[in-house]
Amino acid sequence: MSTALEIGTEKLLGGTTKAITGGSSSALNQGIANGLSRIMNNKGVINLLSHSGAEATEEFIQEFADNALRNITLGENNDLLSPETIGNAIYSAAVGGVTGAFGSIGDNSLNINTRNDRNANQSNINNMLQSKGLNIPVTNNEGNLVNPNAYQYIKSDNAKIDNLRKSASKYFNNSQETQNFVNTIENIISDKDYNVTFDNTLKSKNGNSVNAQITTNKNGEVEIKINPNSNRAGEFLLVHEITHAIETDSMKKLVLDYASKNSEFNTALESLKQTYGTNDVNSEVLADISGQLFGNQEFINSLSIEQPNIFRRIYNKIVELANKITGNSHEALVVRDLRNKWENAYRNSQNTLNGESYSNSGLKGLNNLASSNFKNNGLSNYQQALEMQKQGIDNEIIRQQTKWLQDKNGDWKFEVDDSSLTINNNILQKNQTYKLGDIINHDILFKLYPELANYEVSFKSKKNNGSYNNKNQTFEISNAFLDSANYKNLKGTLIHEIQHAIQHIEGFEAGTTSKLSKKAYYESLGEIEADNQKNRYMKNYTKEDRMHIAPESSKENPVHSQYESYISNRNLIDKTKDAVYPFIKKGLSNDKINQEILGKAAKSNNTLVDGRRLLENRSSFSLQGSQTDTTYRGEHQPDRMGVGYDLTSEGIIDESIYTNPEWYAVMSEKSYQESYEVLNRVRNNPNANVTMFRILWHVL
Repeated sequence: MSTALEIGTEKLLGGTTKAITGGSSSALNQGIANGLSRIMNNKGVINLLSHSGAEATEEFIQEFADNALRNITLGENNDLLSPETIGNAIYSAAVGGVTGAFGSIGDNSLNINTRNDRNANQSNINNMLQSKGLNIPVTNNEGNLVNPNAYQYIKSDNAKIDNLRKSASKYFNNSQETQNFVNTIENIISDKDYNVTFDNTLKSKNGNSVNAQITTNKNGEVEIKINPNSNRAGEFLLVHEITHAIETDSMKKLVLDYASKNSEFNTALESLKQTYGTNDVNSEVLADISGQLFGNQEFINSLSIEQPNIFRRIYNKIVELANKITGNSHEALVVRDLRNKWENAYRNSQNTLNGESYSNSGLKGLNNLASSNFKNNGLSNYQQALEMQKQGIDNEIIRQQTKWLQDKNGDWKFEVDDSSLTINNNILQKNQTYKLGDIINHDILFKLYPELANYEVSFKSKKNNGSYNNKNQTFEISNAFLDSANYKNLKGTLIHEIQHAIQHIEGFEAGTTSKLSKKAYYESLGEIEADNQKNRYMKNYTKEDRMHIAPESSKENPVHSQYESYISNRNLIDKTKDAVYPFIKKGLSNDKINQEILGKAAKSNNTLVDGRRLLENRSSFSLQGSQTDTTYRGEHQPDRMGVGYDLTSEGIIDESIYTNPEWYAVMSEKSYQESYEVLNRVRNNPNANVTMFRILWHVL
């Protein structure tokens, strides 16, 4: 076929080619053969061509004359012998011949007997020839013939976009998909000012064809060449943009870390490094392999938990691209798919990170951890929380974004996920003592505070749900939980008491006893915090609720859930304790306490003088003989009465008055020491002799 075409060409054109080429015919013949093969394969036009010799010759000579003239006058270096040039010349010759043939057979409706007429009516020519089964070039804005199926170059005022379009016209068709693809890259050029062009000759150092090459020039400009033959050309550029959401070294670390855990991904990484001829994860390898990484749901989920700061930066970049690249192009679909995967991971991570947080921990616990992503992320979030605070950002916003919060005392705390806390209830029995680590399971608690695993937990008959004794580092829990198998309440109580243990370890404000003052108990931040952490578990909040409802610890004025109820219903004894406790807490002596209380009373009630009522006009009052003050006694009948030899008999107070007197009084004071000695001496001895002094407290 090739020989026949060469002979046919010589016969058709005579010596024209020799005049142009100087007799060198090897490349010329190949080019002519290629050109004719594009025409002669269509039998529908063979008959037409037999009438078109002169027109075809003119077009053929004109094609070479144009290129030769450009070489001479403009100094260009067009290769007149290249198969591409000669093939185009033969193509033009055939087109000229076809148009001449149509003109000669009287198709006056076209009016295209001359070449100028043909150019002026190019669309009509194209439609006519397509009806005969032949696609031919059309003219572009500069009057040159181009393939109508090729990407149509339109000049742009932006030089970099113009270069992109020129390079696209060499390799792509004019489909809507191509136009969408080029438009996507134009958006990136406009945004980042990159130089992006297509080049099908891209090779690595070892000669392998590669998807792209990225170069940063001395002036700082980024030049990206994309292989148009790659089926991942657009994806490569998008992923390159996403990787810029974080520092290059951080991105490399992500890739290498995941490769160390996933053998399949590691194989793909090593293959790419070989393809690009490098032992390093350079910019091309990074952009190429990251496409696989960013679409890997396992990796995305892991990153959202272990490194949420990096996750958020990448996720925000994907959202930014998704907002810019719309429509139904392949690239838009890729970005939307990425966005869906990362959004799913984000929602799940919010549930995991914020949904099951009950307990508060601190830096001591975090620093107990071995080096890990959890620890590094926690410390990173802590630094972020400090920076956000400097910027004046609200404490609750800081908590929601970093899981760190600052309590009213200025202590920084972070929320611990207690969702893994389970109880080994099958081993529990009443009146037995266990190690905390034996009765509960918790993924993170014992890593933060290994010592807690050895704290003892004793089940006893108790009036309250539980307690924590920091002196002995022991927990006491009511047997009642085991009687009713109420393990949800048991879990809530353990969360409450464990929080007290954490407070002591971290040096946070801890809980206190209610024996001295229930008001002080309910106002204690340690108790407010432990109570709130338990309630956040017990109230069956949704995960979203726990994320958005601020814990009391993060508030400037935290409130215990039972405070208002207590204040509204406290009795006289409670009011008395509440009035006295602030002075005891100051460490004042008994005499000074009396002076402060009586001094306040004198200011607020003129019926008091030095703590004594003005009873001169009260005939029923007498301190002489055996007379009794029945009126006074009747007015001051106590709510509950007990016996001095057993203060616990009527439930007025529990046995801690004998075992832990420091809960009730400042034991460094001599008067309290003497009182404590008397209490123990008369205990269980109703016939003991004691001297009693009566002091009347005025409750304000």
